[in-house]
Formats: sequence, structure tokens, C-alpha cells
Amino acid sequence: MKIILASLMSLIFTCSSFAGTFSIDNVSEQEIDLLTEELGADWIFTTNSSAKPVGDMLPLVGVEVGVVVGFTEAPKWAQLIKEEDPNTDIDKLPHLNFIGAFSFKPLGLTFELGFIPEKSSDGATIKNSALGIKWTFLDHIIYQLAVRGHFNSNELSFVDTSTIAGGSAVGKTAFETTTMGVQILAGADLLGFFEPYAGLGFVKSSTDTKLSANITVTDISLVGNRMIDSSHSSVHFLAGAVFDLTILNIGLEYMNALGTSRITGKFSINI
Repeated sequence: MKIILASLMSLIFTCSSFAGTFSIDNVSEQEIDLLTEELGADWIFTTNSSAKPVGDMLPLVGVEVGVVVGFTEAPKWAQLIKEEDPNTDIDKLPHLNFIGAFSFKPLGLTFELGFIPEKSSDGATIKNSALGIKWTFLDHIIYQLAVRGHFNSNELSFVDTSTIAGGSAVGKTAFETTTMGVQILAGADLLGFFEPYAGLGFVKSSTDTKLSANITVTDISLVGNRMIDSSHSSVHFLAGAVFDLTILNIGLEYMNALGTSRITGKFSINI
């Protein structure tokens, strides 16, 4: 987990020198608004699942546990990072969620959970929690239809401390992002192991960006704080497939929403 977190933070913030320049002094409100749209797309909750309930081994219930991980296209982040460090080429935001799902098949209901426990590395901190509920209202042996609602809450922050003449400077940037939406899913169960699916819906994201700086010289402290609220919404399209290899599931999903696209993979145990 520490390696994954370190990779996530290094990809988003590139290095400590970039974090030091990402401050209330040189990022406009318009730039923040553009960045948070891509950040919202990165944290739309998915379990990379088709329209059918989870689990094939038990008649009444199904259980799935696993992990989803992928990358979101982020040209706006890439542009800002390039301006701060011309030698750095990063144009994608990574995402990760540990997932769990429980289906009660007689009612066609599936309850979903996603989370990242709070972790910190090199001044960067991340935590994430997500919930979803899916109702499979048509569960044919070959094809399925479902409606799904989802919610995700993510907190991502970093602190940069530097030494100045006679004192120190501490800057903190925090993104608190929530996403929610609803979608219609259509899927098929082919060849006993191949489950393609597609979905169409609506998604909304909201981000509070909190920027602060504290400069201390001898006994004098100067503090600056700023908060920017950003909201975005769009149509949400997704398509993917799950390879159901008895207990092991492997999935791949493409998504387009909030002005960008995303690829997510899944590895899970499904019973």
C-alpha cells in the first residue's frame, strides 16, 4: 500500500519542488476549476461490474472483494505541471479503490463499498470512501438490465515545508472531492465467462480546494488561507467487460465523463 500511495502522490504532484510552487500565490481560481473537473472524473466510484448481481456459486447471495485501479486522462493537470517543470511529462491521474459487494439475488439488490484507509507519505495524505447500490430489475440467463446509484468522498492533501532566512514556510493544499450519480446498465452473460456491459447516466462532482500558507520568522507568523468551491456535471458513459474465471474475476472498463476519459482494471474474488 505504501508503494501504491507513493506512486499516486508522485504522479499527481511530480516532486516536492512542484508541490512547493503549487500555492495560493500562483494558481488562479480558473485553473483550480479546471483541475478539479479532472480530479472529480478520476474519483467517480466504479466496481467494474456488469448489470448482473455478483456471485455465481451461491443461489441466494453473492459476495465480491477486490481492487480497482486505473488512470484518467488529465491534460489540464499536464499543462500546469509542464508550466512548473518543463522536464516533467505527466498527463494522467491514477486512482485506486479497494472494493466489496454483496448481492441479495431474490430482490436483485447489490450493495457496494469502496475505500482507501487514510495513508500519508512524504507530506501527502489520501483517504477515500464510496458507496453504491444496484438494482437488477431484469436478470435473464443471457442478458441483464440494472439501475445503479453511486457516491464517492475523497480527501487528498499535501504539505510542503521549506526553510527561509530566519524562519520557515509551510504550505498546504487540500482537495475534498465528492462525486455522485445514477446510471442505467445493460449487460450480457456469454460463453459462461465473458460479461460485456455498457452504461449511460449522469454524474456530478463537487470539490472544496483549501489552500493555506504559514510563514514564521522569529516570533512573527503570517498566515494566509483561501478556499475555492467548484462544481461540475455531465453525461456519464461507460463500457467494459468482466472475465468470470470461476472465483477470480478480471475486468476492464472505459469511462467518459466530466470532459475526460478513464480506463480502470479490476481483480477480485467472486463467490
